[in-house]
Amino acid sequence: MMEDCRSDIARIFNAYGEYCEYEGTAQVVPALIRKAINYPKEDFVVWGDGSRTRNLIYIADCVDALLKMEKKASYPPLVLNIGNEKTTTIRELAETVVKVSEKEIPIRYDISKPVGPISRIPDTQRANTVLGWRAQTRLEDGVKRAYRWMAAQIIEASASQMTRQLA
Repeated sequence: MMEDCRSDIARIFNAYGEYCEYEGTAQVVPALIRKAINYPKEDFVVWGDGSRTRNLIYIADCVDALLKMEKKASYPPLVLNIGNEKTTTIRELAETVVKVSEKEIPIRYDISKPVGPISRIPDTQRANTVLGWRAQTRLEDGVKRAYRWMAAQIIEASASQMTRQLA
């Protein structure tokens, strides 16, 4: 009976991109993008000293891996780490967000804020081998796409709010 139930387990590491929740501080990529869009109304403050690393994967690459996993569904289930082979420091990410924003934004680091684990580095070799898959999107390209989408959302929300206030 259980053999008829085919599935896999994906351990996804720091997916980001369009449609990410950007109104809070839970995820570093949308939080930094939001701060850059709102600068100078919002300070561009990075929690910690920027040395922590994260494994960031653009959402389209993540979806591609999940679709490939679906085709390989098995019993017992495969357990695969879905992430990028390259790790990125929070400092590199902040610098990339500032570059993509095309604004002159000073990056301020606040070491009094919580920073999370030192590193999150998945071993993606099994996903590479089993699925014949690797993340393809460069950090700057993914951040640029997410930035454009988020900027449009923030501008639209701001215009909506102004319209309601004038009504």
